[in-house]
Amino acid sequence: MIDTYDLELPLMKKIVAEAIYDYNQDKPHWSNHMLTPNQMQKKQ
Repeated sequence: MIDTYDLELPLMKKIVAEAIYDYNQDKPHWSNHMLTPNQMQKKQ
């Protein structure tokens, strides 16, 4: 069975933007010495 999501485009864009923000701002990564991607970029 395949799940489909019938969401309106503006809502889908908001969900994706929030996921990208969380990934870059809130989630530290081992490969970045436990810094977020944005913290690592500012450090360089």
